[in-house]
Amino acid sequence: MSYFNFPRISFTGTASINVGTVNNDDYGAGGTTINSGPNNPGNGEILRLSDSINVQPITHGMSDDDFIKWSQTPISTSTPSSNGNVIENMIPGEWNYYGDMGVTLSNVNVVGVNLANGALITSNHPLIGANLSYNNVAGRSTALICDINPEDVPSSQIFADVLALRDSQGNDLISGMPSKAITRWINFTRNANLTASAGASGVFQQVIPIQNFQDPGVQKVLTSLGMNVNQLPAQLKGFVVRYSLYASIPPIAPADYETNDEYLAALVKLYGTPYPNNQNPAIGTISGTIGLWYEGEMQSITMGRYLIPTNSFSTGNYKHNNGGGSFTAGPIVVQIFASDNRASIDLTNAFPECYQKILQVAGPPLIVNEKLNFNAYNNASSMVFGYTINGSDEVNPIAELDYANTLLYLQTGGVIDVTLTDSQVAQLPNATLVIALKLNSGSYLVLLEECDYMIASDQAGVYAEAGQQNNLYRSNAAAPQNCTICVYQKGNPITSSINLIVQDARTTPNIPGSQGDAIISSQNITFTPADNNTLGLTFPTSNPGNYLFRFSISAAPSGASNSPINPIPNYNGLNVETDFYVNLRVLPTDDFSTYINSNGEPTGVPIPWNYLYNNVLRYYNLIFPAMGLHVPFEEAVWADLAARIYERVDISYWPSVTAMPRTRDLSETRRQLIQAWCKQYMPA
Repeated sequence: MSYFNFPRISFTGTASINVGTVNNDDYGAGGTTINSGPNNPGNGEILRLSDSINVQPITHGMSDDDFIKWSQTPISTSTPSSNGNVIENMIPGEWNYYGDMGVTLSNVNVVGVNLANGALITSNHPLIGANLSYNNVAGRSTALICDINPEDVPSSQIFADVLALRDSQGNDLISGMPSKAITRWINFTRNANLTASAGASGVFQQVIPIQNFQDPGVQKVLTSLGMNVNQLPAQLKGFVVRYSLYASIPPIAPADYETNDEYLAALVKLYGTPYPNNQNPAIGTISGTIGLWYEGEMQSITMGRYLIPTNSFSTGNYKHNNGGGSFTAGPIVVQIFASDNRASIDLTNAFPECYQKILQVAGPPLIVNEKLNFNAYNNASSMVFGYTINGSDEVNPIAELDYANTLLYLQTGGVIDVTLTDSQVAQLPNATLVIALKLNSGSYLVLLEECDYMIASDQAGVYAEAGQQNNLYRSNAAAPQNCTICVYQKGNPITSSINLIVQDARTTPNIPGSQGDAIISSQNITFTPADNNTLGLTFPTSNPGNYLFRFSISAAPSGASNSPINPIPNYNGLNVETDFYVNLRVLPTDDFSTYINSNGEPTGVPIPWNYLYNNVLRYYNLIFPAMGLHVPFEEAVWADLAARIYERVDISYWPSVTAMPRTRDLSETRRQLIQAWCKQYMPA
């Protein structure tokens, strides 16, 4: 079901990702240190600004005013390399110092519709041109992005109050509060002509529950898709929205400047302008699909037959991040519909584009990321979807894939449907699916090969309190919940018990030689078919910090060493693109017993502003400076807004973008301290 089935709606456009970068810790991960100099406090120390374990700033001994100035100023640094230390200037607060973590979809419009019978319509349909956004009725975006682990890659999550599809007059067709999305399948070789994070991509998926299918807008959508609104399936619960975000480039980027110092000077000039013109958000392309969401289906990911990259392919003169022009495809999911003799293949995040600054196609959709046809670079004639049998290397082709057709890619949201013969339908349940280049020699180069298992969790990013005594974690809702996983084999829920290995590693601080380099422990779980999405996992929460829990299969069949179902020797062996994992953030539990009792209520002892600021608020003032531009961290301001702040930090606001802080890293004890302080200024 989900977006693999018909009907489906495909869209494309741009997204502004306005992340705040002061807490990213990109420098510390590379071992960058601060050089001596008059403007360089912390000489010889690792260049880090945020202690995410204890949720405190690392000021290198500076006052607040000095730290704020220093973190926006180029300083001299040293970074270890194979050829000795690299000396260069860096801005400690990085490339978007005043980012407010907002997510805005711009001109994201429907460009293709697959009707209930599968027919693809790209014009003269009432949904073509409809707009998808996170905007509320006032036209303001309600979405934000924040990381569970700001020191590592695979943990970005999107919260939103509204996700809506609207017609050309602005009328709601589909609208609701979507579930939380979390990054999936990070593909570092998604663009052949961009480097660093701009050349990467990821997938986000959310669902919009529909309470009333009699809503005129919903009825209009379903009718236009060829569905009988009087005979809707009882299991239909809403819509699923899945998209790939790629080619994310901020307006001020290194590639636009001759030298690093010129680039840094442009950032310094930007940071000196008034808010909000001092922001440098990444502007990326999104393409995706809206499908039907049914009861029992996961919210943040769609399960199926899982294909992972094997051999690399060449992109010729395009070098990308690795400097050699060697790319691997991103993982894909396939669903087989035997009753329809059809396979649906999700290539939305698999193969690279070639970014060009000049628009290549006039009129909607505007294409600045042309899909790269790399057949010529690999002496290949085509790409095929096929299968192998009984461990044989012989590829049995099913269909050629028009993978480099950019317009078709956008109009179908990257989902390609192919027809199966009765014989193929009979063979595929026990076959191994592959995506391969058909070489001019007649042989095949397999780029993606099926992994027998797929493991995922809708609670792939969760929070806990240090020392908590239960196995409930906060994810998508205010109330903590179980963290469960789902295990599929060959595209279906498992039918017999398997043994899972759960390996965990502490992932902060992310600096060379830290605990994150090793696996802390492993545990074995006997997982039964009944455990799918029901078995509540238990994670250690004694100490604050970030932890990653990776799932593999203890009786994994022999195969490629990079298979996600094989255990890894240490955390450095994690493949964030293909592996199965859950990120846990354990927030610190502080002793504020002078001011709050064991029930979280005020003791009656007055809480000084400086105590609240130094223990809780200073972190947000220094590390997320955009927050202070909205509500200055001043006693008089906070006292005047005490009632509103009391409400906005309450845990009931957790799912909403109006929650304070936007970063979701406020522990329960610190929340209690803020609310106890606010009560001092609130009427009884």
